[in-house]
Amino acid sequence: MDSLSMKNYIPSSTTTATYVAKDKMDSQDKYKQTRYWKKHKRLKACGWTTLGIGVPTMVVGFVGAAQNLTHNYGENTDCSELAHVQHWA
Repeated sequence: MDSLSMKNYIPSSTTTATYVAKDKMDSQDKYKQTRYWKKHKRLKACGWTTLGIGVPTMVVGFVGAAQNLTHNYGENTDCSELAHVQHWA
Protein backbone atom coordinates (compact mmCIF):
# COMPACT_ATOMS: atom_id res chain seq x y z
CA MET A 1 0.00 0.00 0.00
CA ASP A 2 2.97 2.24 0.44
CA SER A 3 3.53 2.41 -3.32
CA LEU A 4 0.09 4.01 -3.79
CA SER A 5 0.52 6.77 -1.21
CA MET A 6 0.89 10.40 -2.26
CA LYS A 7 4.34 10.83 -0.74
CA ASN A 8 5.75 8.60 -3.47
CA TYR A 9 3.89 10.49 -6.22
CA ILE A 10 6.09 12.28 -8.70
CA PRO A 11 4.25 14.63 -11.05
CA SER A 12 4.67 13.92 -14.72
CA SER A 13 6.96 16.15 -16.72
CA THR A 14 4.08 17.42 -18.86
CA THR A 15 2.20 18.68 -15.81
CA THR A 16 5.28 20.40 -14.48
CA ALA A 17 6.07 21.86 -17.90
CA THR A 18 2.53 23.22 -18.15
CA TYR A 19 2.80 25.06 -14.85
CA VAL A 20 6.29 26.36 -15.63
CA ALA A 21 5.21 27.52 -19.08
CA LYS A 22 2.21 29.34 -17.62
CA ASP A 23 4.41 31.10 -15.05
CA LYS A 24 6.88 32.14 -17.74
CA MET A 25 4.11 33.35 -20.01
CA ASP A 26 2.65 35.53 -17.27
CA SER A 27 6.02 37.14 -16.58
CA GLN A 28 6.95 37.49 -20.26
CA ASP A 29 3.67 39.11 -21.29
CA LYS A 30 3.75 41.92 -18.74
CA TYR A 31 5.29 44.30 -21.25
CA LYS A 32 2.22 43.91 -23.45
CA GLN A 33 0.19 45.81 -20.85
CA THR A 34 2.31 48.97 -21.07
CA ARG A 35 1.19 52.04 -22.94
CA TYR A 36 4.28 51.90 -25.14
CA TRP A 37 3.34 48.42 -26.38
CA LYS A 38 -0.21 49.52 -27.12
CA LYS A 39 1.10 52.59 -28.95
CA HIS A 40 3.50 50.40 -30.92
CA LYS A 41 0.72 48.03 -31.97
CA ARG A 42 -1.58 50.91 -32.94
CA LEU A 43 1.09 52.66 -35.03
CA LYS A 44 2.14 49.38 -36.63
CA ALA A 45 -1.46 48.76 -37.70
CA CYS A 46 -1.74 52.32 -39.04
CA GLY A 47 1.49 51.93 -41.00
CA TRP A 48 0.44 48.68 -42.64
CA THR A 49 -2.99 50.12 -43.43
CA THR A 50 -1.43 53.20 -45.03
CA LEU A 51 0.93 51.05 -47.06
CA GLY A 52 -1.90 48.75 -48.09
CA ILE A 53 -3.97 51.67 -49.33
CA GLY A 54 -1.13 53.74 -50.79
CA VAL A 55 0.56 51.15 -52.99
CA PRO A 56 -2.58 50.07 -54.90
CA THR A 57 -3.62 53.71 -55.24
CA MET A 58 -0.24 54.55 -56.74
CA VAL A 59 -0.46 51.62 -59.15
CA VAL A 60 -3.94 52.67 -60.26
CA GLY A 61 -2.63 56.22 -60.74
CA PHE A 62 0.24 55.06 -62.93
CA VAL A 63 -2.06 52.85 -65.00
CA GLY A 64 -4.51 55.73 -65.41
CA ALA A 65 -1.73 58.11 -66.42
CA ALA A 66 -0.37 55.62 -68.94
CA GLN A 67 -3.81 55.14 -70.45
CA ASN A 68 -4.31 58.89 -70.57
CA LEU A 69 -1.02 59.39 -72.37
CA THR A 70 -1.71 56.69 -74.92
CA HIS A 71 -5.23 58.00 -75.47
CA ASN A 72 -4.16 61.64 -75.89
CA TYR A 73 -0.91 61.11 -77.78
CA GLY A 74 -1.51 57.83 -79.58
CA GLU A 75 -0.78 57.14 -83.24
CA ASN A 76 -4.22 58.26 -84.43
CA THR A 77 -4.08 61.77 -82.98
CA ASP A 78 -3.14 64.96 -84.72
CA CYS A 79 0.23 66.41 -83.72
CA SER A 80 -1.14 69.95 -83.72
CA GLU A 81 -2.04 69.38 -80.05
CA LEU A 82 1.67 69.28 -79.26
CA ALA A 83 2.39 72.66 -80.86
CA HIS A 84 2.05 74.55 -77.58
CA VAL A 85 4.42 72.11 -75.87
CA GLN A 86 7.07 72.46 -78.56
CA HIS A 87 6.71 76.22 -78.47
CA TRP A 88 7.81 76.37 -74.84
CA ALA A 89 10.55 73.76 -75.15
